[in-house]
Amino acid sequence: MIVAVELHGALRRVATDVDGRSARVDVGYGASVADVVAAAGLRAEEVWRIARGGDFVDLAQAVRDGDRLVVFPPLGGG
Repeated sequence: MIVAVELHGALRRVATDVDGRSARVDVGYGASVADVVAAAGLRAEEVWRIARGGDFVDLAQAVRDGDRLVVFPPLGGG
């Protein structure tokens, strides 16, 4: 199944779509958000928050074909 991943900040380095801000990953049925993160080429510790449909989700939640995840890196600043 295909899941779209919108990437923010430094996470855009793994973007594969023409827009340079997103990727589409193919994961098996029953996959979790963590599986999508890994398939996109990211490590869990690189990710701060993930949203789906305007709600934050955790790594253990299941994904469905056609989902769009929005992935944010940890924030820094002073």
